[in-house]
Amino acid sequence: MTTGSLGTTPRYVPGRTVAGTVKMSGNESPSGPVPAAIRAMMNTVGGVNRYPASGSPDLVEALATHHGIPPETVIVGPGSSALLQRLMWVVCAGSGDEILIPRPAFQAYDLFAGQIGVPVRTVPLSPEWSIDLDAFAAAIGPSTRMVVISNPHNPTGTLLDQDSLRRFLTTVPDDVVVVLDEAYIEYAVDGDADAVALAKAHWAYGRDNVVAVRTFSKAYGLAGLRVGYLITPPSLSAAVSGAALPFDVSTVAQAAALASLKSQDSIRARCDLLATDRIRVLTSLWDMGFMPPTSHANHVWLPVGEDATRFEQHCLESGITVLAYPDVGVRITLGSRQDNDLLLNAARAWVSGAGS
Repeated sequence: MTTGSLGTTPRYVPGRTVAGTVKMSGNESPSGPVPAAIRAMMNTVGGVNRYPASGSPDLVEALATHHGIPPETVIVGPGSSALLQRLMWVVCAGSGDEILIPRPAFQAYDLFAGQIGVPVRTVPLSPEWSIDLDAFAAAIGPSTRMVVISNPHNPTGTLLDQDSLRRFLTTVPDDVVVVLDEAYIEYAVDGDADAVALAKAHWAYGRDNVVAVRTFSKAYGLAGLRVGYLITPPSLSAAVSGAALPFDVSTVAQAAALASLKSQDSIRARCDLLATDRIRVLTSLWDMGFMPPTSHANHVWLPVGEDATRFEQHCLESGITVLAYPDVGVRITLGSRQDNDLLLNAARAWVSGAGS
């Protein structure tokens, strides 16, 4: 599949919100902001008549300290999606440039590339629903300027380990930027993947083609405030920062993100809680005969193939919304234990024939 004309730019289709149902289609946190973030928002909302600090300097400094990197390598923006779109625009400026992404993947990757008129080439996942790094390495060609890898992967939740990623990065030419999208990394409580550590190591060897992307939308529960950040090599920082709009992250969002970053114990506790129930949900689905891959994210993947749309409708009739990838599978966001029980009840009903 190739996209690249603005006239054919794909539209982003968010997970549905349907009144009277439990939303398990948007990969949002069911927990909301941590208490410190709520207090920070309340303390700053009275000043929204003033423009926010451009470039989010306090948050940049805090993130640099948190990750042990220079502040000039941190770029904060209105969500990791906006930053990724900006990075694509900066890196893929030449005619004939292309971007490699997995398939299936976060559907907005196609959207961002289409908006800037850059063609996308896709690499299928492995039979285990994981990103196939060998296939990615083989697919890189003379026109490839960027490779985007989400880890844990959206929509399947599978995780690549640090050694596999390290080996892959050694195969990538210096003029190809590898973007490691870690929107769900906080939920990978039993994995060792760390794109920031990989980026730092590669920069130390003089290879400045690795970028890490993270967000406050998922584990931190700030999706509605739109705050994300890039960890970029110094050679890219100035260009990506220069492409930003002034005042692009609100004062309230900056304060909430800063308070959340300082609340690591609370964030870790909520991720551990989700991971515990994730095991329960996966085990129950396996016992029913479904074949979801082991997830390290806040969602699970049901590879139900051509039944995906029908399963989505069955779940809606059961009181929950999920996200179908037609003819491939269904992505289901994990919620509270009660929400997850609704999902399991819908799955049991499907297996018993109620969805036929």
